[in-house]
Amino acid sequence: MTREGMPSTDHYSASGPVAGGIEGIIVSHQANFFYVKSGDDEYACHVRGKLKKTGETPLVGDRVTVTLEPLTQDSPLPPPRSGSLALPEAISRGIRKGAIVEIHPRTQVLDRPAIANVDQILVVVASDNPPFSHLMLDKFLVMAHRAGLSPIIIINKRDLVTESRLQALCATYRGLGYVVIPTQAEPHGVKDLLPWLAGKLSVLAGPSGVGKSSLVNALHPGLNLREGVVSSKLQRGKHTTRHAALYPIAAATNALVADTPGFSYLSLEGVHPVELGWSFVEIASLIPHCKLPSCLHQQEPSCAVRDHGSIEASRYESYLRLLAECTTLYRETTERSTKTEPGF
Repeated sequence: MTREGMPSTDHYSASGPVAGGIEGIIVSHQANFFYVKSGDDEYACHVRGKLKKTGETPLVGDRVTVTLEPLTQDSPLPPPRSGSLALPEAISRGIRKGAIVEIHPRTQVLDRPAIANVDQILVVVASDNPPFSHLMLDKFLVMAHRAGLSPIIIINKRDLVTESRLQALCATYRGLGYVVIPTQAEPHGVKDLLPWLAGKLSVLAGPSGVGKSSLVNALHPGLNLREGVVSSKLQRGKHTTRHAALYPIAAATNALVADTPGFSYLSLEGVHPVELGWSFVEIASLIPHCKLPSCLHQQEPSCAVRDHGSIEASRYESYLRLLAECTTLYRETTERSTKTEPGF
């Protein structure tokens, strides 16, 4: 999936009073409150009983309409959420409470993590520590394509490798049409990323330890999200993010970035082996020219993918390894579904 330019969108700028309440976006779900950002303000909201009866569950990223509850002397205000841009006096005063009365139609929903209305996914890998993995990056790209999201590749910790090594890593994926941005988790080291965030809700995804929370801290100075440390023995990071939350990026207009729980294993369950090739951009363009409609691009006759011979070895190796995983999962799923349960 390619990116020809950076369209100017302002999905999250329209907020404030609307008929029947205040319009905003859910940026976090903590304790018993959904925190809703509207303009420069945030409100701690519960779900109105009438909405509960419909069975609708609000998600981080939802556009919602809220009504504010009356201020009373004997009703303490809840504290601002961690990472909000609430005014300093709100730390001691607390923020207004409200009720979510309407969830607006969603454009898209991610299941893991559960976030609505995502515009793009930022696939984060490290140049080293943990070691760069083509397989891991390619697997995240497959999942991004299957979710219908435009992936942008971020190679973090650019200072840990030589410039020639960094450019070689970038060249493989830029040659496929991906936007690839090398970064370092400090304010100057993320400046090239900022134009791609403006007006969008972006989700950071990638293995633990690659520096996702560190990047959000660099994009949102003063946030101080907990950062993980890579195990020297396992060369993997520890999970530090426990739930999805959106953070405004002051240096990019109307930008919201979601830091999500890190995970190092993605399941391809539900991906049919024949479908996998469509998530590799260089394979997808050749599939219509294969002789067999069910070609898996291994040893089949007249396979346009193998005959073309232009696919990078690392990408083809990733494809074959992911194909083996898909095939195993598909076989196990099929066997489970055809088993007859014993009678009682």
